[in-house]
Amino acid sequence: MRNGKKGAIELSTNAIVVLILAVVMLGLGLGFVRGLFGKATQNIESIVGQEPDPPTPTSSNPVTLSRENVIVQAKEPIVVKVSAFNPTSADWTKTHPQVSCSGITLVPTVLNSTVPSGGFSTFSVVLPTTAGTTKGTYLCRAKIMKEDSSDSTGQKETGTYLDFTVQVK
Repeated sequence: MRNGKKGAIELSTNAIVVLILAVVMLGLGLGFVRGLFGKATQNIESIVGQEPDPPTPTSSNPVTLSRENVIVQAKEPIVVKVSAFNPTSADWTKTHPQVSCSGITLVPTVLNSTVPSGGFSTFSVVLPTTAGTTKGTYLCRAKIMKEDSSDSTGQKETGTYLDFTVQVK
């Protein structure tokens, strides 16, 4: 009988040690991942913070960019600030710029915003490039999209856009 109890105590002690080690390793792993993403977020925020604000858009110039000629190295993110003016009598909800470039695939990171009637909003657009991005000059277009429940995609072009170039070195 004593051996059975001793084995049960050893097993539970081993189980507790393994559980403690697992929790410690999980904590270290989460701390590492959190630090890694924290640095990436700070890096993007500092890049966006360095980008100048675009000129104020008007009814005659409804879309403005912080830069119309963007020069970057491959593997560097492209950051452009886009301002959009809403000339209509209704607010544009869930609005964002949609950026597309000819000859290059860039997936922008941008948050939706509301553009008030007769007012404007500024968006920070981050376009990541990769090491495989081909060097060259690309024509890009920033179109302003807004929410539209009648459309199957839920988005509708506002009819306002601005072209710009991206040169990858």
